Amino acid sequence: EILPRADWVGFDVKAPFERYRHVTGANGGAAVRRSLAHLLARGTPCEIRCTADESLLSPEDARRMAAQLAGLGVRRLVLQTVRGADGVARPVGEAFIAAAAEIERIELR
Repeated sequence: EILPRADWVGFDVKAPFERYRHVTGANGGAAVRRSLAHLLARGTPCEIRCTADESLLSPEDARRMAAQLAGLGVRRLVLQTVRGADGVARPVGEAFIAAAAEIERIELR
């Protein structure tokens, strides 16, 4: 109901849809897929992003996630660095970036 009122949406994808329970502790992959498909179909300007935590996501996970996102029409993905308990950002590994190559444009933050 709120989406028609939004002028922009930031949408986090945590993992390949089938691995949501592993990463978040809750089943939600199917709901996330439906929500993202709805957002993209609506055409609302958005940013799709993922925190690249290589302690939770392998390069293979990144590859599957990128393929799933590309299949839904995502062409730009922002990979966010994860911060440790000390607050220090851990760099995104090259293998993770390369694995996300299904997406046309990858940005790092």
